[in-house]
Amino acid sequence: MRKKDFLWFLLYPVYQTIGTMRHEGSHALAAMAEGAEVTKFVFWPSFYQGRFQWGYVRWVGSTTWFTIAAPYCCDLLTFFIAILIILEAKPKPRWLWFNILIIGMLSSFVNSVYNYFGGVAGSYNDVGRLSLSRYCSTPGDYTTAIFARKRGIQNRMYTLPGG
Repeated sequence: MRKKDFLWFLLYPVYQTIGTMRHEGSHALAAMAEGAEVTKFVFWPSFYQGRFQWGYVRWVGSTTWFTIAAPYCCDLLTFFIAILIILEAKPKPRWLWFNILIIGMLSSFVNSVYNYFGGVAGSYNDVGRLSLSRYCSTPGDYTTAIFARKRGIQNRMYTLPGG
């Protein structure tokens, strides 16, 4: 890695915004594909219901687990397309190669790992919601189950994986 390559990290806010657009866009497309209506699409950092979020999508209508999991399917696809481009097409301009690496591989990987560990730790993120979706059927159940998990409370109605 060259010294000049580290200058690309100054563009982190741009890369984060692109990654957030990919993530939230995947939720939105999956929700629309399942017949829901997207009512809000935010891809910039903000606070929603008192919590910091990089972005969020709100929709009205019934969806399945696929809408919650869509960004991770998209991350996997983006990751492998980036690998193919880097290994097979071998882009010559270094700036192009480096941006494909960051946006296609690093961003996808970091997004998935960040959300996985947040979900395992009990956060109400995509992975946390997916792990609860087998056990809870309403948003109130999710909230109660997250509250119970964070406080180490177990009962038959809200027994969670890892809890």
